[in-house]
Amino acid sequence: MNQNCPVIVAGVGFVILFLGIICSWYVFPRIVDYAVNQKIALVEGNEVYDIWKKQPFPQKLKVYFFNVTNPSDVQQGSNPILKEVGPYIYDEYWERVNVSIDNENDTITYMLKRTFFFNQNDSGCRMEDDMITMINGALVSTALQVNMILPAAIPTINDAIPYLYKGAKDVFVRATANEILFEGILITCHDPEVEFICGAMKSMLPPTIEFTNGGTDFKFSLFGYMNTTLSGPFVIGRGLKNTTRGDIYSFKGDGQLGVWPGRSCNMINGSDTTLFYPMKTPPERIYAFSPDICRSMFVSYEKDVVLEGIPTWKYGNKPESIAKSKENECFCPLVKDEDYNDVPKCPKSGLVDITLCVKGPILVSNPHFYLGDPSLLEYAQGINPKKELHENYMYIEPTTASPVSGAKRLQMNVELKRFEDFDLLNNVSEGIFPMVWIEEGALIPSSFRNQLSAGLSQLTMLDTFKWILIASGVLLMMASFILVMYKERLMCFANVGIGNKVSITEVKGGNKQGFTNSEINFNSTAMYPSLYPQLDDKNYNDRINQRNNGNSHSPNVFHIMN
Repeated sequence: MNQNCPVIVAGVGFVILFLGIICSWYVFPRIVDYAVNQKIALVEGNEVYDIWKKQPFPQKLKVYFFNVTNPSDVQQGSNPILKEVGPYIYDEYWERVNVSIDNENDTITYMLKRTFFFNQNDSGCRMEDDMITMINGALVSTALQVNMILPAAIPTINDAIPYLYKGAKDVFVRATANEILFEGILITCHDPEVEFICGAMKSMLPPTIEFTNGGTDFKFSLFGYMNTTLSGPFVIGRGLKNTTRGDIYSFKGDGQLGVWPGRSCNMINGSDTTLFYPMKTPPERIYAFSPDICRSMFVSYEKDVVLEGIPTWKYGNKPESIAKSKENECFCPLVKDEDYNDVPKCPKSGLVDITLCVKGPILVSNPHFYLGDPSLLEYAQGINPKKELHENYMYIEPTTASPVSGAKRLQMNVELKRFEDFDLLNNVSEGIFPMVWIEEGALIPSSFRNQLSAGLSQLTMLDTFKWILIASGVLLMMASFILVMYKERLMCFANVGIGNKVSITEVKGGNKQGFTNSEINFNSTAMYPSLYPQLDDKNYNDRINQRNNGNSHSPNVFHIMN
């Protein structure tokens, strides 16, 4: 054997092990980061940039109505009995327009265009011209708003209702799904009896009410304005120079909203849920900004999940996101206390008052009041919150920061209150009345999932090669150790006679007692090979036997047995 062979093997093993450790700790992570950043960079001509600018596949907008089955009873003071009707499914396409890139500040400015198309195939037997009976959110909100600003004007609004809402006999609207969602419900203003009121409304219209008929009338719809109006401008981080990819820097030219009483609630946190920066460890919270409710919401890390063959982190709702707490107090409208000081008036846990955002007294919540105060379930029948159906969630692949699946779920509610001077509200039952809930989200198509899986597989090969290097280095170093032991004969032991036994017999003579009938069995062991070379000499054994027989009174006798 080559005298230097163990040293050479040990050296090669050490070098390979060292390379494996260096690659694991430094080289491969840099290669992965570079490859991922090149793939996801928001640079013109990049595939990810093109997908971000004009989404090639639609998100799904699913709408569920709370159809009122006992409107007459509610009008007379009974609690409502609701039946969920839906989903009415729309394909929602996102396109960023008026895009400009600021290379120096590493930002992108754009306007967001959303377009909705009814998907009859996904909706099944439900059609846009289905008749729905639901609470008239516009009528009830008008009464609440007037009562909050100028309670003495309630009788005036009461007299105007028959002109504003032609044929209204109760606080419910009976219209098609399409009219409620996009086409709009007519609010007539061309009668002289309501000219003053309509004039006042023009200066404080919520986004859900738009002009129609040449500006003489209004129409109310939940989402019509989304289908016709550009949102923005948004300014987001591009993430080429730092980790701000997708983060919203400003909205409508301002880094803060200026809507809520507290500064922290006016902060714009997070992205629009379509872009994130790659993450090494799961952050506790992921924020997303929603301009429709003028605030950022968050989901919290739950667990690691393999979704459609892709390793992801699952994020979901936690009660603290919409709890009645000190952290959320700055979202509450301010009212005067007995000393005329401004104090926040917060709704129950599970409700978010967005009056200041939409210019109308609307309360939003999770669908079916999921994670809300239990008392919210006592008013209306037909409410049954379930985590798997009503939570907000997102599955995100961390290496590329790609959202694989997600859903933003939101319920719109109005507080039904009794007003003696308002004919349609002087005898109704009181409570938080659900109107509609929506789910907005998508599971990326299989073709995109396959591309993502293929890219992750290539990155996994680097990780596998790293462990091959480390394992090979360890095995070679172990092999060199074995070669050294073999070379130095540290693994070879002297052969010993098989089956030899040493018998210690009783000591005879005098009153002293020796070892009695004890045997030491060496059984080919090499414990003391150099001390008993005579064990392999049979003639020597015979001589000892003869001597023992002739000297029976010897005090120390060893009887060697073969």
